[in-house]
Amino acid sequence: MLVRFGRSVVDAMPQREYDAQDDVWRELDEDVRAIWAAEHDARVALTLAAACFAAGACITRCYVQIAAPDGEQGERVVKTYSFGRAAYLADCVPVAKDLESMDMDDMPCKRVLEAYESTAPETIEPAEVHARPRDDHRTLPPALRDLLLADTADELEVMEEDDDPYVARVVELREQAKVDRTGAFEGFSRLVEELEAKCAVAELLATGPVQTQFCDNQLVRMVLPVLEEDRSVRILRAPDALYFAQHEICSFYADQEDFERSLPEVRHLYDLARSSMQSHFALINVLARLERFDEIIEVARHGLRIASDRSAIGYLFYRLAFAYWNCDQLDLALACYRLVPRGEESGSSALEEMQGLMNEMGVSEPPTFEEAVETIHKAGLELPPVSAVTNQLADAAVQLVDNGFFFLARGCIFQMWRTMGNDELGSLNRSLG
Repeated sequence: MLVRFGRSVVDAMPQREYDAQDDVWRELDEDVRAIWAAEHDARVALTLAAACFAAGACITRCYVQIAAPDGEQGERVVKTYSFGRAAYLADCVPVAKDLESMDMDDMPCKRVLEAYESTAPETIEPAEVHARPRDDHRTLPPALRDLLLADTADELEVMEEDDDPYVARVVELREQAKVDRTGAFEGFSRLVEELEAKCAVAELLATGPVQTQFCDNQLVRMVLPVLEEDRSVRILRAPDALYFAQHEICSFYADQEDFERSLPEVRHLYDLARSSMQSHFALINVLARLERFDEIIEVARHGLRIASDRSAIGYLFYRLAFAYWNCDQLDLALACYRLVPRGEESGSSALEEMQGLMNEMGVSEPPTFEEAVETIHKAGLELPPVSAVTNQLADAAVQLVDNGFFFLARGCIFQMWRTMGNDELGSLNRSLG
């Protein structure tokens, strides 16, 4: 691990020192303040090294660098210390315990750290810790296997190769659909059959229980295990082209307003991508056209169990509110309208519909945020992102960082930062880049 901090400036050091013996304050000259600044930097370096080793038992060596401003480069490293865990515990920790009683004029910490001065390392960690999952074939430790339902890092890849021939066929069929929708529909149907057969073979060849699922981004893949109780299950990645082709089939029927025929197809899409918000939205839209509001409630509630994105949460609450309204559960409908985040795409429509509902209920003021949360809690709903999702992301982030899977960890930490707005999480996210 490497950590870098800015060098202390002399002007930041105290200008006067209290003399307890004579009970007076004495001015400090420039040389003394410079000594204090150097000693202060050494003590900060010693403290940061402790933080590095405390970050995880797998950290066996750390580098602490002191940087100074540089007009052209932004900053330049003026000092590098290299610490091994064993030597740090044996030699540096005892010194750290006594520093409070040591005079800074004698620079005790700086003198100790002279033995740890080093040149800047060319690399801190192997390149594989920053590799995309498809290029990372390392075996996951047991705890991560159970947490993420995968045995190796490459099983967590969600992106298709750029030159995938099946995706190319989807692109060709989309172009064909502009002039020959029926022919393109038949092509999409054949493509789905072909890819489903490939998935079935992969499932049959698996040595343990598996599920084939499509995840439209890395975060969705990390959250997917929340929906699975059996920790022995492993997730097989559904081809992008399978999801895209199935989506085109759903759109074909929807464009013809043949929603009865579209429904089984969109249910199939939903089953293929249980943790994807887009599959939830697609099913909800078809159910809404068929006025099957009880089923909308079921799907929207399922989506809220795994949603962590603000816009997705807003849309699900918006759809849930209208469904509850049509099922004569007016208090629940009003609470859901109130919980649609302001500023989101569905926010203005939610406000307009909420006013209509309030007029119907004879209510002049909407519930407070706290009252709305209490109402959905009574109905068995938790305000998203729910604890199962936040715990999943937090556990994954910690274990992925500790075990050197930085690319995957960044996705978890970035989402936690977006949700919580925590500056420390933002800094951690940047440090893993």
